[in-house]
Amino acid sequence: MNMNSTRIIAKSLAVITGLFAFVDAYGAVDFVVDGISYTKLSGTENTVEVPETFRNVIGNGNSYAGLTLAWGDDKALDNLTEAVLFSGNATVYDIMVSALANDTRFYALKGADGNFAAFGFDTNGDNSAAVSVDGTSLTLESGVASYSGEFETAVGSSDYDHWNVNTADKQWKVFVNGELANFDSSVSSGDNISLEYVTVDTTEPAAKDYTFYLRPADELGIWTLDVVQLNTATDKNGSSVQRMVPMIANLCGEGAYLFGAKISAEVRAMDNETSSTDYSVYVADAAKGAMLLRVTANKPTEALIVPYLNIRKDWGAGKQEVRRVYSDASLKTSTFVANPVIGISLKEFAVGETIEMENMGCTLITPQYEPENADFANFEVSFADESVVTIYTSIKGLVAHRAGETTMTVSVPGTDIKSEYTVRVKGVDPDNKPTDGFADGLFWLNEEWFTHTSGSINYISEDGDVYYRAYGNQNNNMAFGATSQFATIYAGKLIVMSKQAWDNGDTREKSGGRVVVADASTLKYIGSIDEIGGDGRACVGVNPEKVYLGHTAGVRVMHMDADGIYIDDADIDGVSPGRNGQMGDMVKAGKYVFAVRVGNGLSIIDTETDKLIMDIPVSGIQTVAQSLDGRVWIGCAKTLQSINPETLELGDVLTIGAGTIGCSSGSWRTGNLRASNKTNTLFWSTGNWNGSTGDLIRWDIDDTPDPSTLTMLYKHGSVADECYSMGYGTPNYDSRTDMWMYCSTPGFGVNALNNRLHFVDASSGEIKHTIELDKYFWFPSIAIVPDKYDPEILFEDVVLPSVDRCDEEYTYDLAQSLDDKDNHNCNIVVSIPETSLYEETADVPAAEISLNDKQLTIKPLANGQQRFTLMAESNGKVVSKNINVKIGDVTTGISTVNSEGTIYSNGHFVAFRDLRGIVFDVFTFDGRKIDTLTIDNDTAVIYPDYKGGFYIFRGSNGLTAKIRIN
Repeated sequence: MNMNSTRIIAKSLAVITGLFAFVDAYGAVDFVVDGISYTKLSGTENTVEVPETFRNVIGNGNSYAGLTLAWGDDKALDNLTEAVLFSGNATVYDIMVSALANDTRFYALKGADGNFAAFGFDTNGDNSAAVSVDGTSLTLESGVASYSGEFETAVGSSDYDHWNVNTADKQWKVFVNGELANFDSSVSSGDNISLEYVTVDTTEPAAKDYTFYLRPADELGIWTLDVVQLNTATDKNGSSVQRMVPMIANLCGEGAYLFGAKISAEVRAMDNETSSTDYSVYVADAAKGAMLLRVTANKPTEALIVPYLNIRKDWGAGKQEVRRVYSDASLKTSTFVANPVIGISLKEFAVGETIEMENMGCTLITPQYEPENADFANFEVSFADESVVTIYTSIKGLVAHRAGETTMTVSVPGTDIKSEYTVRVKGVDPDNKPTDGFADGLFWLNEEWFTHTSGSINYISEDGDVYYRAYGNQNNNMAFGATSQFATIYAGKLIVMSKQAWDNGDTREKSGGRVVVADASTLKYIGSIDEIGGDGRACVGVNPEKVYLGHTAGVRVMHMDADGIYIDDADIDGVSPGRNGQMGDMVKAGKYVFAVRVGNGLSIIDTETDKLIMDIPVSGIQTVAQSLDGRVWIGCAKTLQSINPETLELGDVLTIGAGTIGCSSGSWRTGNLRASNKTNTLFWSTGNWNGSTGDLIRWDIDDTPDPSTLTMLYKHGSVADECYSMGYGTPNYDSRTDMWMYCSTPGFGVNALNNRLHFVDASSGEIKHTIELDKYFWFPSIAIVPDKYDPEILFEDVVLPSVDRCDEEYTYDLAQSLDDKDNHNCNIVVSIPETSLYEETADVPAAEISLNDKQLTIKPLANGQQRFTLMAESNGKVVSKNINVKIGDVTTGISTVNSEGTIYSNGHFVAFRDLRGIVFDVFTFDGRKIDTLTIDNDTAVIYPDYKGGFYIFRGSNGLTAKIRIN
């Protein structure tokens, strides 16, 4: 309630506020006594004293009678009463005729015999009084309609009006001063006439809870009772304590200006100024004329309820304004509690017990009350130290924040009834980790609880054991950014993207970042960046030292080296989603990255120059994926289109027969188009506003060229009781196991505490197993498959005939000799570093060796033996292999060199493979020794700070290499 809103207090144009008004048959003048206004109806002869309780006086004369009509229909305020003036001799009939003629809200029906057969009242005062019989409208004259036929089906102007018709069982009866009378009964000044709709055998008036004194028909306003008390014993409606309170209104032609809530009420504290939430109010069908105010007790206190008309019009200032026309009196409201609470405890824990909680965990509690049927059984919880744990009351859930112990008090609000418990929160446990080095199972990224906690990641072992918040456990409870929505494993690193850098509702010491990088095998923190140009979207690895980061407004380059991670100062020029767009998924294929501009098109970036080379407009584009054959697929809701990653030639647009490809119609999520690295197969689901349903559509590209013929292989919810009702986040595909993986939840609010992870056989569509997560607001976003294996070079040593018998050259397709069990083989990049290892003892090299893409060419030059190094990079991992080329049956000094282990460099770093424990001396080309290195593991990488040039690395095992440093 806005207590500063414009108020209009409804006041009568003829309210009698003194002790008496003096009335005769002629006219009215106003006068003031002691500052109080009076209305005096005066003439030359007799006067009549009308009690002040009457708020509306109608008619003319020097006598008055009080007139009350009671319908007993619970539609609106009843027992409506006003004063009717008359002169001389009068009957009840005369008084009723005068009321109908002088108060336009009353209306009646007469039968063929001329007697009154029905009475009505316009309860919202919109001047709509009318009578009809079987759809035929009757004419009202002085408020009375006449009908000569059967009138039992006669109706008033509205279902919300008071209207009762005489029947065989019930009829209108007249009482004068409490005694049974009739319309011909005479009336004296001061008599009280009551017309009541009662059973035919009724002989005395009914007892009334209240009498409502009508305000004048031309007074704009709304009114209700003076007092109401709800009773928990009689006013229960389910779990609520409610009562319908009658009202009555005078719209006075302003009905067309009712606005917003139209008719409602304010709830105020007893000071009549402060807003109160102890009661809730609502008027159903206010626009149709309903006059019942539903009052719901939230607390058993006292409050004032003030009805109002919400009117929007020009009030004279030349502009439209909304004003509330308040009632001139308030409804004093209270609640009687029949069964008060006398004790409180928790169902799950004994009073005084210690409640053990996991780090950042959530524990639900169920208050129980004594007696069990206690009314207003509400509770509140307080903690001695809220930095340890707090409660999320709407779900009755304790939420842990940090390791520690504190006292928790559960109490009944406004009383001294309470019980106490100890809450102990465990700390992080870095030893709680799998034995597989996070390699054989599965990661599942979590958005986490927005406005409460930042993102996290769970790890599911091959045996189905769940390691919750695995990253936090290895990093002293650190987290990712807010709403973590994308992650990838590249170059042996876990890279997590979040929409914001940190959730401000998270009570932990700030960590996070829009991008967080950790070691994929240990989950140890490497680095993080808060600002990347916009809210985080997807990312893609380019080479072991470079990653493209997508955000809402573009793509930025992130660099990774021995010093950590850092980003360029500006986005890649020209890559922009447009004014209302956003960047989405990205894939690297060949030398290009294909970046989705959601809804707009595809940006193609040359990864060697970090330059935009092409923009392809694609209306409705959602995501992008790469199939095993190397083609990149553009996914729109109902279509797929391929693009050749070498020629950039577009294929035909193909319609899909089932499902919808999407990246969420609500907040962005990575798209649901997935690919296998074992077979030439694509998978997708049915996109929706919160991700995907979990449905599975499988397309074997080679077997079924036309995807329009596809049907759904698996439908979410098809297995009874296995899945919750709603799929959430983005599904993913695991090529290792041929599994389709997705999450389901029953819904939002408290329902989102429940999450299931489903594993569906992607060939048969059968659910293989389901994992129920611990109760928490995880909001799982997507599963991430580990990158366990290094790429393999399967090419072996080459032995050729003597040079006089050799061909001029030999060509080998290395595509058949490269393999990565975790990734697409088509993306393996192979090279021969300039620093290939060999002994330069022969006057003439044995062969000329060159590489074009994956085509290796060897040109024999002389009999002898020569060694070169093949390097292969896949998904950011680099391996090398020394290859010996032997031409003719000769022996050279090359074979005496220890060939165990390799050294290679890209000009920035030097990598050592299988050389643990070997000591290398480093020499300049003029023979000066400048450094000594001891290799401490089999995958060591160093970033030398030597001046640019060539250096000789000589190992204690006899291995020698020429290395160039840029």
